[in-house]
Amino acid sequence: MATYRLKIVGVHYAVNPDTALHAEETELMHQRTAQRLQELDEERPRVILMSEPTNPADVRAVMARVRGERIGYVDKTQLDIVHALLEMNAGCPLMACIDEVEARKHGWFFVTLNTSEEVSIAPSQKSEEGWEKWVCNLPTIAPDEAHFARIEAEAVLEELLSKENAVQTCIDDITYYMNLWLRSALHDLSNEARLMREHYIMRLKEMTLQIKVLVSELEKQRTAICGQRRSNLRTGKWWKELVQSAEMQHLWNTWMARIGNNPEQCMSDLDTLLRTLPFDLYAYIDDKKLFFSRLHYSQVPRAKYWQIVSLMLLRERSLMKKTKEPISPTTPITGEAEEKFEVVIPEELQTPEAKKMLAKLQKKGMLDADLQPVGLSNAKKGVLAWELCDHLRIKHCWKLMGILWKCNGDTLRKAREKGIMTDTVIEFTKKIKAIIY
Repeated sequence: MATYRLKIVGVHYAVNPDTALHAEETELMHQRTAQRLQELDEERPRVILMSEPTNPADVRAVMARVRGERIGYVDKTQLDIVHALLEMNAGCPLMACIDEVEARKHGWFFVTLNTSEEVSIAPSQKSEEGWEKWVCNLPTIAPDEAHFARIEAEAVLEELLSKENAVQTCIDDITYYMNLWLRSALHDLSNEARLMREHYIMRLKEMTLQIKVLVSELEKQRTAICGQRRSNLRTGKWWKELVQSAEMQHLWNTWMARIGNNPEQCMSDLDTLLRTLPFDLYAYIDDKKLFFSRLHYSQVPRAKYWQIVSLMLLRERSLMKKTKEPISPTTPITGEAEEKFEVVIPEELQTPEAKKMLAKLQKKGMLDADLQPVGLSNAKKGVLAWELCDHLRIKHCWKLMGILWKCNGDTLRKAREKGIMTDTVIEFTKKIKAIIY
């Protein structure tokens, strides 16, 4: 008989399902999380663990369910163990008992399950698994200083950590180069970086307490690598710096010379390659936070990671060029040149029922011919988006409507929450419901 103890995280998002992954949090959300965890602690219901290969962030995710509801996920550091247990159970769900509950905001709980024998834990997914057939022969952005610093740190740490009594003799050097690695690997979402992080954690844990702070920093980075703050930094400051970097300009010049400065050919070639990405990554191409998160959890090899980053950079630059419509000599100048974009209608809004609803809203003057809101504040746009998606039973409301209306879905959600109790928005909500229902 063998007993396994697994940590279940993500309860906060399970009990606040209407909240976007990277949205601003409220005290009410924290109260819901703590209350649900307290209920679990008091009731101690059965917990069912099962794979969720369609998870948009992690294809290896294992969800935890309680009484017909998703309550969280097995911590990603224990996925090798739980996948081995699932495999031993012929892929069937596992039943576990709640062992300990941490009832607070962003809390978690532990479950235990028993098996007749210990499982042999298979090694993590190989770096090339799922990626060996994806080939990119387009230019790649040149390595930056962080890339070289990471390689330097890895080389020195390999030597230092292999020494006997390394902590006693090399504590200062280990601390320096480990901090250098932490800084330089901050946006390296490759499988090699993930495995190296795990290697350092395991190796340093074997040492004395003097090195404990480094283990803590490595574990913190592992936990937060695709978290809210890190994702905001990655798709904000880091991404903008990459787009404006000298390396990016060199990549763009190389690319333009290769395609003969043909914008249409540029988008066609990029789109063809991006569509062939494994793990359905293309579906998240317009949401950088989700795209990079899923890219990390699909364990992309480092070389291919930077090829994909380069493709995304070229795509963004191409879109920036495309949206600026040049003013011809015969075009009357009425101010600044308008930005043009092609309306992308998500599949969920192309069903007969959805088309019927959209036609009603167009007839009432809420939407124009391109399905864009007409004269509505952000709060009213948020109400319109929510009521439409709720009626059509569409998940990921804010992401989907953000794609359709070319705006930030979080902005719509926040505007709706802020204005939902005002008289004008209440009246507008009634008006929308009368049209839709």
